[in-house]
Amino acid sequence: MRPEDIRVAYITEWFPPEPSRAWFWVAEALRDVGFEVGIVTGSPYYPGSRVLEGYRARDWKVETRDGFRVLRVPEFPSHDSSAVRRIASYSSFALSSALLATPAIRKADVSLVFNSPASSALAAMTSRVGSGTPYVLHVHDLWPDSIFATGFLTTPLVRGVTEPVVDALVQASYRRAAHICAITPGIRRALIERGVPAEKVTLVYNWADESTLRPVPGNGWLRSRLGVDTDAFIALYAGNLGEAQALAPWIAAMARLPDLPDVHLAFMGDGTQRHTLRSRAAECGLDGRIHFISPVPPAELSPIVADADVSVVSLADRDLFRGTLPSKVAASLAMASPVIASVTGDAAEVITAADAGWVARPEDPDSIAAAVRAAHSASPVERARRGRSGYDYYQANMARRLGSEKLASVLMQVARRDR
Repeated sequence: MRPEDIRVAYITEWFPPEPSRAWFWVAEALRDVGFEVGIVTGSPYYPGSRVLEGYRARDWKVETRDGFRVLRVPEFPSHDSSAVRRIASYSSFALSSALLATPAIRKADVSLVFNSPASSALAAMTSRVGSGTPYVLHVHDLWPDSIFATGFLTTPLVRGVTEPVVDALVQASYRRAAHICAITPGIRRALIERGVPAEKVTLVYNWADESTLRPVPGNGWLRSRLGVDTDAFIALYAGNLGEAQALAPWIAAMARLPDLPDVHLAFMGDGTQRHTLRSRAAECGLDGRIHFISPVPPAELSPIVADADVSVVSLADRDLFRGTLPSKVAASLAMASPVIASVTGDAAEVITAADAGWVARPEDPDSIAAAVRAAHSASPVERARRGRSGYDYYQANMARRLGSEKLASVLMQVARRDR
């Protein structure tokens, strides 16, 4: 059976015009391989909580978007900090897609579920009953672990009611799936430890947006924006400034480097911790060495990253994150940018295996300061070598062509052959 002979129902809670991320890159890659891909999704609202102009939360309609046939089902939009509203959002998409999209999914030869949130699998599970349409889970995080470890559901009452329900749904979705693709070695190990047969789980790394993130020369924008000398050392963090990123220890680390006045740390992004981080930098007297700049569109990022001496990756020290590979890892490797990372687990192992930079203990200012000092003392030639080593590792292990080939192989193996 060839990809051209297979109809794939791709179930994802998010899809353009919401910002293009892994959920869209997967659909694009499968279409490029040759599959006929139809989308089941909700009304667009991410990353906020308001439905985008031109849509309504109660929409149940078919449209063409980026060349895909897209079936949109009603959904309660919310991506804020309210546990009740977030549960309502996840549940509404799960239920409406199971009720309204099942006929379309049953016409497919196989369905692929972007399994974050895990509740998105309900429509695939429902469609499997009666029609026998097999489904593949593309697991991006572990549930219910992730929703509790990130502090999303903290009250005992809400957790007591939610956890057993979510756990039962997740375990049932694993059992009934024809196959599971995990995006990190840690997630794959955890699934096997929870009883999923090893032969049923394939590692498929998330790749970077290779259409915009690639090795290019710097354009001088970053140094001009920061107002620093051409020979200053810049560590650039580009991304969300949230609690999970644990960026405050980086400010404490900078305070431990008074003998390196040419070292600068730039935070490019927005998030809940931006104001707090800025205040802390001022309290430490580091206004001139720690900089805060607004995010830029992905298409403009590569030459800005090339202006920096190293990219920064940071995650909080939590058990859950040991099986997490931040998207900034793949992005940095794809741009051939050397990395300083305060991480553990899978992220640390990938950066070490790639020889792509320097790894520090998460949330440890002394360890971070030592890593910055080591990167600063390395020659430009050595930093460039590590960046190129990371790029080579990305091409050999994480590139789009590899991920799409693995996903295609899985889908072809499990697709129905009785049509």
